[in-house]
This record gives sequence, structure tokens and C-alpha cells, in this order.
Amino acid sequence: MDLAEALGEIRARYASRLTPEQYAMMERQVDELQIAGTLEHVITVGSKLPSFRLADTLGKQISSKTLLKRHSLVLFFYRGTWCPFCNAELESLVGAEATIRSFTAQLVGITPQRPEMVEAVRVVRNVGFPILIDRGNEYAASLGLCYGFPGYLRSLYQEIFNTDLSKVNAGSDWQLPVAARIVVDRLGVVRLVEASLDYRTRPPLDHMLDVLRRLAAIQDAGPVPGGQ
Repeated sequence: MDLAEALGEIRARYASRLTPEQYAMMERQVDELQIAGTLEHVITVGSKLPSFRLADTLGKQISSKTLLKRHSLVLFFYRGTWCPFCNAELESLVGAEATIRSFTAQLVGITPQRPEMVEAVRVVRNVGFPILIDRGNEYAASLGLCYGFPGYLRSLYQEIFNTDLSKVNAGSDWQLPVAARIVVDRLGVVRLVEASLDYRTRPPLDHMLDVLRRLAAIQDAGPVPGGQ
């Protein structure tokens, strides 16, 4: 099953659990983010990636500067293990990891969720790439990828989906990252941004893999001085 099919099945399953009024509330959130011009603030292709230094799920500090000395980067913004749409994309990326590595690129997940919760799922799903903890969504916010969760949806998520973000998130807040993938070359320049305000839809991996293939063809085999 490809990513689009998996997302479609999840979307149908979740829609069947909601009343028309509840479903309308979820659609309202997406509409409000679009009206607010949320994506207008997202980092753009050609920009320098702001540097990061974040802990992984086991507490090890990982920096963009170190990673970029050896690899291009694919940053995957992961709302959390509680999100089935994110988990479908995670599985798709795990399946593509060998191909991504063949292009001298490193996958990196970034999530606001508590590390112990993410580590448990990372092990079960056999995730070979690091998932970093963005406490309070501070790094996501620096890229224009953070948004607040509206009050009218909080009770819905708690009652219907058994999800309380104030307990799930490492920052004890009701904020999330926009579902996104960002490709960065070894000079720290953003080469692709795929961001969707509707977390229930994700682009296929094909275009991202094409960008990585082209980068691998033009970048030197040795380390790029400076990095970020």
C-alpha cells in the first residue's frame, strides 16, 4: 500500500468516528490556518537553514552543523506518535531510508513529543534515523512551522481521540508543527519545502527523492567546509 492509499484509509476510518458537527470542527481548523496565511511564514527554498542542536529520544545532542559535514538532510516534522497520518508517513520514510542514504542524505525526524513516548514507537517501528525532541516547538517556530491548537478542538481530541497534548508534548503545551518535509544541501541551503496545513494529506515521496538524486549528482563527494 502506498502512502496516499494508507492516508485515505485512515481518513475514512477517522471520519466514521465523528459526527458531522465534530468533522466540521476539524475542517474549521484547517480553514482558519489557511485564512491566516500560515504557510506564508514558512522557510523558503534558497534560504539558509537556521542551525539546530536538539536531543534525540535517548538524550544525545545532535546538531545540524555536525550532520551537514557529511550529509544532505531531510527534515521530517512529526506531530507525534498519537497521529496515525504521521505514522503512515513515518513508515513510508522508513521504507525509503536506504534509497535516501544512497543519495548521501540523512533523515532526521523532529517532534514536540516527550522522548520516552517517541522512543517506544521508534523501536517498535524499527526506525533507523534519529528523531529529535523540539521542546515547545521552538525550532519549528523558527522555520514558520508552528501553530497553536484551537480551544474548540482540545476537548474533542481528549474525548474522542484520547489525546491531551499538554501531557503528550515535552513542553506541556497545545502547539504542533505543520506537517512538513524539508531537504537541505550540505551547504545548509534549503532545496525543497513540502508543507501541508491539512495534516491528513501528505505528498508522495517521489519529488523529494528526485531532488535528493539531483543533489547527489552535483555535490562533491568530500565534506563541505563550514557546514552549519
